[in-house]
Amino acid sequence: MLPNSVALRSTAVAFVFPAQPELKHEENFKFYSTLTASGVELPEFTQARNQVVLRSRRPGTPPSVLQVRVDHHGPHLRFLVSDDFPSRPFEITSETADLAWDAFTSVWPMERLGGQPILTEVKMRLTVATEGNNATQFLAEKTLHLDEGHLRRLGRGLQGVGLRLMSPIQIGSGVESVPLHGADLNLQIETLLDDTSRLFIEATSKWPSVALPSTIVAQGAPSRLNFDLRKPSEYLNDMYSYTTEHVMNFLRESST
Repeated sequence: MLPNSVALRSTAVAFVFPAQPELKHEENFKFYSTLTASGVELPEFTQARNQVVLRSRRPGTPPSVLQVRVDHHGPHLRFLVSDDFPSRPFEITSETADLAWDAFTSVWPMERLGGQPILTEVKMRLTVATEGNNATQFLAEKTLHLDEGHLRRLGRGLQGVGLRLMSPIQIGSGVESVPLHGADLNLQIETLLDDTSRLFIEATSKWPSVALPSTIVAQGAPSRLNFDLRKPSEYLNDMYSYTTEHVMNFLRESST
């Protein structure tokens, strides 16, 4: 891996709530006014019966798009902040998510949303340059250690290579380990086909708010997981550290 070559491609954090209040025009506009008054520039404002979207675009190839959305998501309400091809530092993106969250909760307090979120989801995409400017070769030979002779049996050359790691999240205490249904971490690492000198990395983490079995609680575990609500920036910062530190260390160490 080449140092100082990590480029953030997109970030997203979403909270899903139990209830689904009506999105009234006056409340939507109050949300927009509160957020823009905090210094966040979101000139595009659209609303419909089941969604309100605040968006800003900055020129580029592709353009940078910051979006804050509140919408009906199945039978629930969802709050989402995403930043695609960000032109601002990650710290500003993270701070913007908190400002959006503060504006959101000032208009739609928790009691109207049925209580704490039932699901928190974070997704982050980034790219990184590889030694030799050949991401496919880096993954095939140095990370996955694929035998060239075996690959020839496929009858075709490789344009790209990828791997996907799925990690279900479990909580254990003593000898018992309990899977948390709906809680998982998915990691994809592959050749960036737009620029085959770079790797594309996508990590998605889902954390539901779930009650734990009494046998686990009796051994010292909390009665409910992911019940202590954190601000969006904390989830984003955790994911950023995971992708830029743990994932990068995995790639470096597996290629030695």
